[in-house]
This record gives sequence, C-alpha cells and structure tokens, in this order.
Amino acid sequence: MLYVSADCTLLNSQENQIVGYSGGSVLLPCSCTDPQTRPVSIKWEHVESGVMEVSNRTRRYVGRIHMFNEKHPANLSLLLSNLIEQDEGLYRCTINNEKSISVNLTVKDCTLSNSQEKQIVGYSGESVLLPCSCTDPQTRPVSIKWERLDSAVSNRTGRYAGRIHMFNEKHPANLSLLLSNLNETDNGTYSCTINNEKSISMNLNVKGKLTHIIKGELWCEMDLGCSSET
Repeated sequence: MLYVSADCTLLNSQENQIVGYSGGSVLLPCSCTDPQTRPVSIKWEHVESGVMEVSNRTRRYVGRIHMFNEKHPANLSLLLSNLIEQDEGLYRCTINNEKSISVNLTVKDCTLSNSQEKQIVGYSGESVLLPCSCTDPQTRPVSIKWERLDSAVSNRTGRYAGRIHMFNEKHPANLSLLLSNLNETDNGTYSCTINNEKSISMNLNVKGKLTHIIKGELWCEMDLGCSSET
C-alpha cells in the first residue's frame, strides 16, 4: 500500500519578533505543525531593500547558518550565529514556493558606556584598570582593540607582553584592560575601539611609586627618598 504524507502546514503564521545580540546566535523559528510531514522545498530570505537568500551559499552568511531539517524534516528553523547589526530586519521562511511565515529580527549591538574621556592615575610598579564596557551586559562587540599612539596594546606587543589582562572571554560585555607593572613610559592616551568604529579614550598618568612609611619622624614618599626631621 502506498502511503502519501500530508502536506506541511506552517506553525504560527503570525510574524514573530526575535531579539538577538551582536556576536551571539539566534534561532529563527519555522516548522511544520505535524512532525511527520516535510515540505518539498524550503528557503529562507532576508527581506531588506531587496531579497537576499539566507544560506551558507550566500557570501554574507557563509559559515554562520545551521539548519535542522536534514535530521528533523519538519523543523525548518534557522540558527544564525556571529550576529552583526546588518543582520537586523525581516526574514521569510517559504515552503513549496507558496506558504511562508515572517520573523522580524532585532540585533542589539554593544553601546560603550560613558564616552567622555577619563583621567586615570597609576603608580610605577603597580597595576591600573582602564575601563571600557557595553551598557547592556547581554551584548558583545564583533571586535575589540586597545591602542596607544596608534599602536596595539596587547600581550602580543613587545612592550606590553605579560602585562595585559582582559576580561571579555568570560564576561563579553566587559572590555576593560588591566595593565600591570606600570612604568612612566606607559603615560599617554589609550583608546578602546569596538567594531572598528566606536571608541572611548582615557588619559593615563603614571606617577612615581607612592609609599606610605611613617615611623617616628621618618617619612618617605614618591621615590624622593626618606628624610628624618630633627
């Protein structure tokens, strides 16, 4: 006996509102109501100032798309990773070139907190935190770079090797930089730039080592030596 499966009917034909975060992943839902059915064809499109196919064959999406229908034919959802602001907009899931549902994606990007230049004071031999962070802790930038005098500030840069600690691996929205073993040549303006466009700056002033040793009439400060009052 020949069995012909029923046609796929898309679940929830109303437009879905989805929120994603830059650098993260998001699931755009689309599925058949009956898990035993499957469409003859399925295509995803990004409907923004024209129609663009959303697949790993499209240059803009290469390596960022995962589909589930190979193992689960009724699951037509699309997982989009490494989100960028340009991914925002209306997406359409169409089966058999006729039935479709739409998903509106909003991508929240990292907005740097406190864009005014900061004045930071540090002391020779000590550590200092250069603050930089996203206002929304759920967001993360696609790229982050620290610079001083147009030179990269990282452990890959000779003068900073072993002196830099970043926090964004465990806390993606925390882009602050901890600079240790300070010396006076670290003086200057540092910039934290995300996505090659947004940045904040701060001026670091490194002073001589500050000590607080008071014993009797003996006092020491700022590497000026010690004196004894008579």
